[in-house]
Amino acid sequence: MVHQVLNIAIPIFEATFPTAQALFLFDHATSHTADAPDALRASHMNMDPGGKQPYLRNGWFYELNGVTLHSQKMSFEINDLSIPEKWRGKPKGCRQVLQEHGLWPQGGLRHDCKSKKDKKDQSHSSNSCCARRLLSVQPDFMEQKSRLEEEIEKRGHICMFFLKFHCELNWI
Repeated sequence: MVHQVLNIAIPIFEATFPTAQALFLFDHATSHTADAPDALRASHMNMDPGGKQPYLRNGWFYELNGVTLHSQKMSFEINDLSIPEKWRGKPKGCRQVLQEHGLWPQGGLRHDCKSKKDKKDQSHSSNSCCARRLLSVQPDFMEQKSRLEEEIEKRGHICMFFLKFHCELNWI
């Protein structure tokens, strides 16, 4: 889908309407909402650094005062002598990222929710049942866009999604 939009639809639109901005509308099919390989997704992260987790793009966070914005690297620097050698150049895990955010509780957290029921329950009064949940509700993770949306916006156009399917609210 990304290939078709970027290499066929946008060039045709721009050739036909060189001064206009396109609005692309999509439904929530998985091909339309797929993430980029380096997207900020807590579900892709291990608890600790390294392992088979992917290298994620850099994130950001506000200090607990809510005012000071910080950039956050999602991988350790290769030449950082303050960390164990085995972690240098490796992706950070949930624990490290939450510690840098100032959100790691003294008693620690599980990596995942305790049970399948917890995973399905979206009505947690606290989003800190596990490290992945706590990280996934941080603004930089919440604002992650799909790869299709990112690519369309990079080219100066607008991408929007229909409401998730409902027979009375969607054009299908």
